[in-house]
Amino acid sequence: AGTLEVKAAYQPIKTTYNDGVLRVFNHYNFTDLNECEFSYKIECDGAKITEKSVKLSCEPGKFTDVEVDKLDLECNFGAYITVTLVKDGKTVAQTQHEYEVVKKECLNNSLLATLEEDEFNIYANSEKFSYTFSKHYGGFTSIIVEGVQQLNGLTKISVFKSLTDNERGIRPLWVRVNGWQGENLNASFNKVYDCNIVDGVIIVNGSIAGVSRVPIVKFKVTYKIFADGKIDVNVDANVREDAIRLPRFGFDFELTKNTKDFTYFGFGPIESYCDMNHGALMGMYDSNVDKEYVEYVRPQDHGNHYNTKYLKIGKLCFTGDSFEFNVSKYSTHALFNAWHTDELIEDDKTHLRIDYKVSGIGSTMLLDKYKLAEKEIVFAFSVMPFIGD
Repeated sequence: AGTLEVKAAYQPIKTTYNDGVLRVFNHYNFTDLNECEFSYKIECDGAKITEKSVKLSCEPGKFTDVEVDKLDLECNFGAYITVTLVKDGKTVAQTQHEYEVVKKECLNNSLLATLEEDEFNIYANSEKFSYTFSKHYGGFTSIIVEGVQQLNGLTKISVFKSLTDNERGIRPLWVRVNGWQGENLNASFNKVYDCNIVDGVIIVNGSIAGVSRVPIVKFKVTYKIFADGKIDVNVDANVREDAIRLPRFGFDFELTKNTKDFTYFGFGPIESYCDMNHGALMGMYDSNVDKEYVEYVRPQDHGNHYNTKYLKIGKLCFTGDSFEFNVSKYSTHALFNAWHTDELIEDDKTHLRIDYKVSGIGSTMLLDKYKLAEKEIVFAFSVMPFIGD
């Protein structure tokens, strides 16, 4: 991914798009663009609507304009123009711009599901789904869709991830390197202060703290479960004022081991982060846990996907305005604790993260705009059971 990011940064054309006009800048020093094959395609929700090849004549250091078809489109997730430049049979540049379309309104006409509770759990059941929510841990312990269990563990809010090589400098402030310095996020735990049903909605108040540390995050999460099985998740969180920026903020889902394949609409097919996505393109992609693993010399965070709108994995569909996700056959702690690839140990789970944000991986000096340094976090997404084949 890093190599493709460099290729995108150094590619010989740049483009802008505004009101049906694609402006192409030729950054070659000696090559006219008439020596290359130029094309663009328009995709809506990942499906190709149109594709055209255009013969360009543009001298080095100049720019030219291309009129783009204006189409009347409606979409669920987004439409994009993807530009491709080919020279000597090889793709030397790709750029992408959002295409103006009408977004379909997603209306939830379903009534809230009937919730039942006992001393320890809250239950939502129908013919097609069955959910169990732990009042003690503040998360789902069971999500069954059409008789098939989707979880193999607890869902929970989390801020920790396996660190990357570039994050060695901040490591002592995030994890336990000595007894006094870090937030001990590699040994963090969640505390639930209260969990109640209010007007048919589950409300959880809690916090996250490293062992022997003051809580770094306090949160309120509401779960609206509808009669059709849809779950709306809304989070309001506050980060401790004097706390270091977070590695990430989101939810951990432990899925069953046989949940390997998934489809998503977001930056792909390679891994992407808020500060490393120029080598990736927005689109609809199919992948699996094996494809997502990146065999870095030293085990570390991998396979993140930025600016995601939709994810279907197993019998669960996740949607949101924009979220990040990660699917791995290794747990965060397995990756964090292994110094070499032969020390990695798989467990009987597929590990999924649904994140509000992941801090950019940058380098030693990460720019402020890529840091997850907000003190107030508002995050929302939905989970819908996938009924049918």
